[in-house]
Amino acid sequence: MHAYKDEPGSASCTAYWRDSQALAASTEVASCMCNLGFHHGGPEPAYPCVVCALDHYQDDIGQDACQQCPLHSKAAAGSAACAACPADSYQPRGNASACVSCHDNSFSAEGTVLRATCQCNDGFTPVEAGGEPACSACAPGTFADVKTQVCTNCSGGTFSDALGVTACSVCSVDALSCEQPHVACQCDAGFVLDNASCAACGANHYKDRSGNDGCVACRSDSQAPSASSQ
Repeated sequence: MHAYKDEPGSASCTAYWRDSQALAASTEVASCMCNLGFHHGGPEPAYPCVVCALDHYQDDIGQDACQQCPLHSKAAAGSAACAACPADSYQPRGNASACVSCHDNSFSAEGTVLRATCQCNDGFTPVEAGGEPACSACAPGTFADVKTQVCTNCSGGTFSDALGVTACSVCSVDALSCEQPHVACQCDAGFVLDNASCAACGANHYKDRSGNDGCVACRSDSQAPSASSQ
């Protein structure tokens, strides 16, 4: 109920105090209590309930004041509770109402306070850009170590051909990655690239070095088995 009746008789109950409530069968205006997110203290008789200000809250009815949010939490006006900053943001200025998003390609847990707590996503490493923290994707031929957040070169026999990978791919059978940076695999001598894998050179053809060049036909007066390297 949001009304009271302070005299006996058949008169109607009187609605009172916007943003307030009262128990059923209330007999006096003092029974009206300001709602959650409000406090008593406004100009009577019209609007005695005052909304809690930004970054303040009231989680009980009929109170005379709102409470300030704890450090590093926030609340909209008229709130019954405060909230920490959501994931992927931080709040460095005490009771400042606006949470600040982490820089691009980084993340944070809910309730993060410091900007330095924002961590680079997998595949990215921390750098500085114009004096500000940033995250840079590891280049092809490298991978990002998720523990150290350092870009590391792919080793022989492995490769990466895209930005921001967290592990290098292993070359297929009959292939190696010899050329730096390791952005692709090269087929062994006697083998040729065929749909991203290495296939043996056909009979009477050869390939005398590693790489992704084609097989060469033998002279007309010679022959060679498949997978020949000379």
